Amino acid sequence: RHARDGWYWALRGRALATTGKTAEGLAALAQASRLSPGHAAVRAWHGEALRVNGRYRAALAEFGAAVKADPGFLYAYEWRGRLLVMLGRYREALADLDRNFKADARHYFAPAYRGEALFKLGKFRAAARDFERAYPLDPAATWNPRVGEGERPCLRAAALRRDLDEAVAAHPREAWAWAFRGRCRASAGDGWGALKDLTEALRLAPK
Repeated sequence: RHARDGWYWALRGRALATTGKTAEGLAALAQASRLSPGHAAVRAWHGEALRVNGRYRAALAEFGAAVKADPGFLYAYEWRGRLLVMLGRYREALADLDRNFKADARHYFAPAYRGEALFKLGKFRAAARDFERAYPLDPAATWNPRVGEGERPCLRAAALRRDLDEAVAAHPREAWAWAFRGRCRASAGDGWGALKDLTEALRLAPK
């Protein structure tokens, strides 16, 4: 009865994609995008499903279509910003995440992703401010592993540990890099590691 209704196909595709029927879900969401090319939520949902399945170029195209269809649909910016962080395109990500957060400061995920992009750009103090805005979200729950087209992300915890270690190694004189690693170690239950990092952060901090 609803074969020509893009919203029906979007709802069906989202339900299928989130219950393990990936191929059917993607097919339904693709049909939704064809039937409702100007519906921002439909295009963004399709983009999210594509992202989860490692089809990042196609996902970016769908997020772009969502933004074009409705520049006020903030989730399209948030989701595209997260994907750009995953792809290592941090400055592009900041533009999307800034727009999302400035339009609605109640969003938790936008400052978390923006903080991550800033951290990976070496802007540690600005990143710390965003992580405080995202509190009580733990960065370990929102961190994004780096990926390339078609690659599946590794576990968040492993990616976070690697990125923290790389940041401290690359910027050994940055107090905020040590402080953030200490905070994350404390959250992960590594009390001695956290104490070591936070002590070093205090030693390096401007008096």
